[in-house]
Amino acid sequence: MLVDDFDFDLPPENIALRPAVPRDSSRLLVVRPDGEQLLTDDQVLSLPDLLEPGDALVFNDTKVIPAQLLGFRTRDGVTAKVGVTLHQRASAKEWRAFVRPAKKLKVGDTVRFAFDEESKDAAELSAVVTEKSESGDILFEFDRSAGDLDAAIAQVGHIPLPPYIAAKRAEDDQDRKDYQTIYAKHEGAVAAPTAGLHFTDRLFAALEERGVEKHFVTLHVGAGTFLPVKADKTEDHKMHFEYGEISEETVAALNAVRARGNKIVSVGTTSLRILESAVTDEGIINPISQSTDIFITPGYQFKAIDALMTNFHLPRSTLFMLVSALSGMEEMRAAYEHAISSGYRFYSYGDSSLLFKKALKMTETTIDTQQDAKPFSFKLLKTDGMARRGEITTPHGKVRTPAFMPVGTQATVKAMYPQQVRDLGADVVLGNTYHLMLRPTAERIAKLGGLHKFMGWDHTILTDSGGFQVMSLSGLRKMTEEGVTFSSHHDGSKHFMSPERSVEVQGLLGSDIQMQLDECIALPAERDEVERAMQLSLRWAERSRAQFEKMGGPQKGQGLYGIVQGGDVPDLRIESAQRLGELPMEGYSVGGLAVGEPQAVMLKMLEITTPAMPKDKPRYLMGVGTPEDILESVARGIDQFDCVMPTRAGRHGLAYTRFGKVNLKNARHAEDPRPLDELSNCEATSKYSRAYLHHLVRVNEGLAAMLLTWNNLAYYQYLMQGIRDAIDEGRFEEFRQKTKEDWARGDIEPYVWS
Repeated sequence: MLVDDFDFDLPPENIALRPAVPRDSSRLLVVRPDGEQLLTDDQVLSLPDLLEPGDALVFNDTKVIPAQLLGFRTRDGVTAKVGVTLHQRASAKEWRAFVRPAKKLKVGDTVRFAFDEESKDAAELSAVVTEKSESGDILFEFDRSAGDLDAAIAQVGHIPLPPYIAAKRAEDDQDRKDYQTIYAKHEGAVAAPTAGLHFTDRLFAALEERGVEKHFVTLHVGAGTFLPVKADKTEDHKMHFEYGEISEETVAALNAVRARGNKIVSVGTTSLRILESAVTDEGIINPISQSTDIFITPGYQFKAIDALMTNFHLPRSTLFMLVSALSGMEEMRAAYEHAISSGYRFYSYGDSSLLFKKALKMTETTIDTQQDAKPFSFKLLKTDGMARRGEITTPHGKVRTPAFMPVGTQATVKAMYPQQVRDLGADVVLGNTYHLMLRPTAERIAKLGGLHKFMGWDHTILTDSGGFQVMSLSGLRKMTEEGVTFSSHHDGSKHFMSPERSVEVQGLLGSDIQMQLDECIALPAERDEVERAMQLSLRWAERSRAQFEKMGGPQKGQGLYGIVQGGDVPDLRIESAQRLGELPMEGYSVGGLAVGEPQAVMLKMLEITTPAMPKDKPRYLMGVGTPEDILESVARGIDQFDCVMPTRAGRHGLAYTRFGKVNLKNARHAEDPRPLDELSNCEATSKYSRAYLHHLVRVNEGLAAMLLTWNNLAYYQYLMQGIRDAIDEGRFEEFRQKTKEDWARGDIEPYVWS
């Protein structure tokens, strides 16, 4: 982008030379890019009313040091005066500095420092120039180190007032108080985090009463903050480094704020920069102790913060670029024009603004889809006993139920083209939130137009919550009421999954049917443990629903399913189903089954659970299963299924057919010229001989996985169509018994050559 795009005219009278008294009486311009009213004039003292209980303010607790030094260099009997601004500590006795005029110094020169010209002859602090760059950045090695050096600098140094103030008046004793936040703690900054200058004990008390949290990070602000952008294009500008730290305690607190759906508000651009330097693509903030040169311009996707309190910045500055990235270029131009015409005071001692993050702009493809989005709906068309025939409508089409959903864990059904899956009769596929949030990340998929466009599937997509995978990580996770902190199985990086984050990720993916986050425990388990997990899942269901509505899921035609838990304890299953049914979900799932218990236990739990579930909403049995599991579960009132079994079995030489399971590793198929099933409409099933399939499996050819996966998914969809037809015609029980008899008879007789 052109730096000229960030230019504007500022009348000199708008530049503040002194802060407001008291500090919290400054004006506050509130900018809401997605609100009904873009700009609102307010005051800093009203900040508590602009935030919600549970929101968090993040402050930079760096402390400004008197980094402006007056130096004297003597060479060949001639003394020259130089202005030195320390900007980065290089070691216990070394500082990097900007010098004016830099041409008066060269490597090897000794510079003595004094408070003023009158005391230069008594100057005790000195340093040697050891490096000098073409840009004028100079490395000084002082004659003392650590605390002794800090004390000496404090004696002779001056508060480094910004050049736009220093050019109009001299620094005085009042600046030593005014140019420091009341919570400054860690020495090292050579410029104040000026948004924090507005805070007083009175304002902190009001924020605490409101229930707004305050947390602290450290970023030692460098003098590079005031350096002009000299490049013509933003991409050619080199950002300066600044050292920062975020503690584990602060990280835990902020991730908890994010988990419960509250806002993280950065006080100042310096707090924002260190937070955004420490956050993962999934929005999880990690502890950090390092330098950062993060340069934020329009197009950047903010992941750590939701809003920013900041003063008004210089034209053509990196900070005006940052706020334009946060709230939008046009919005910030309008805000600054309003501020100038309304007499707001600019820069370090000036008034402030509260900027809310502009919502992620959807791609044209996604927008078009959502403009025509049909609301999520379910129509129960026919029942036959407890078996149900229905139809789900989503923005991406209709789903005939009972339905089997092929699993596309990594945005692909393994070994299948998307069109192949559709041609087999699948109306919906499943995507895995856990895997997609790690790679390639939900944010990247959203940027590329959403999961439908990303994977080339124009029909309905259901995404799971990611909870099952996270819970199965065992030693790699830590669970609290707020959510689950876990380590990626890819690289060990830390991530955090909460009900809110799970729904946020699924919203970024753009799936039509989304799932609440729940805790799924393995069976058997003690009743107390089952009940604890069930109660937690119910609380998480409420939080998931709130986040889903906050993100506009219903308006986009999407659906959120609650998940019934309760293990193998009948009364807990009933309680979970009934309480979950009180929430306005678009559908309801049965979770926590097929996790180690016998099939008989699973079916018994279904017989108990489904009558307690809403009759006018779809019912989804998660992670199930075998053809027999599906058939028996339909008989107990289930509408939707998913399982990796048909694709996984296909990759391991196992075929599902009308005759039951066929193990193609078995030598009996080595010389069998017959297909798996000559009556099948699937080419993989009817065209290729068993001998050929056996050969491919034995030599581990990739085509074996492709053909057998094709066969297996074809059979699953054939089974589902048979179930739907039977319910429509009122003969489901007959179909059920006939299908089980066919499986019981087993495969065709081995081929015998005559």
